[in-house]
Amino acid sequence: MHFDTHSSSYSEGTMTLESKLSTWAKGPSKTEEERCENALRMIVQAIDACPSLSKFSPKCSIKGSYKHKTNIRSNSDVDVGVMATACSWNNFGAGKTREDFGLSESSLSWADFKNETVLALKAKFPGQTVTKEDNCIKIRDNSYRVQADVVPCLRYKDWTINQVGTKFRTDSGSYIINWPNQDSENGKDKNKNTFRRYKRMVRLVKNLRKAMKDEGVFTQKVPSFFIECLVFNCPDSCFSSQLFAEMTYAVLAHIFSSNWQKHPHWLEVNKIKPLYSQQQKWTPKLAARFSSAGLEYLGFVNGN
Repeated sequence: MHFDTHSSSYSEGTMTLESKLSTWAKGPSKTEEERCENALRMIVQAIDACPSLSKFSPKCSIKGSYKHKTNIRSNSDVDVGVMATACSWNNFGAGKTREDFGLSESSLSWADFKNETVLALKAKFPGQTVTKEDNCIKIRDNSYRVQADVVPCLRYKDWTINQVGTKFRTDSGSYIINWPNQDSENGKDKNKNTFRRYKRMVRLVKNLRKAMKDEGVFTQKVPSFFIECLVFNCPDSCFSSQLFAEMTYAVLAHIFSSNWQKHPHWLEVNKIKPLYSQQQKWTPKLAARFSSAGLEYLGFVNGN
């Protein structure tokens, strides 16, 4: 695939395009932020009020785009992790056991923890509001709160790299390891190094995805965290302009050129997990198609 840059149409429409992109880069409104906070507060109340969960010493924390401040207007939801801190999963490394690290086997049950979490949330949110899905517990939104995805998880430590994250088992039997603290801290660093333009660009690209989907231009699912990772892997030089149009072109062009008919060894924002693997639902081909569609949609290029 080849592109021809439309420099003349780009310059003529820069101000109109710049205004649109500037709006896309903004965060949620104050009302939407309040609805996110309401959902989080009610979840914490539900977990704290459940006596049968106390033995797990659960700790609630926000995760995902709301924590990273990359959620967008009119599409805000909140991801909440409920982590059992009284037990953990560990990777000790080859030839090592829990005894080598002064740990003992726990009598607590993962299934009990997840089931009790579901019951606690259903008691707080009556009716058909709470549904148990494969990898989370979904709480539907209303006028008072946004939709929430609650993920019961355990503390996870990989002793081979001395990093702490979370781990949970889906209902279908898969194990998922996440590194939320690393995601958050590395995102903050990237934002600081790019004069606070990284997170704005993430929100902008998420809104680009929404616009293309709404108009039927690009309807393939592109997860929000995947977008964060794609933008994160763009060099800081892509964020050097003060114009959103120039930054958007630089970011999308870099994503396309790095992923088209290639398999870049990119990492997630946490800098631990490879972005592309057999366990992931996304691929370099998806990144290339999405970014090329964005370049065409915004009028930067013609696709041949």
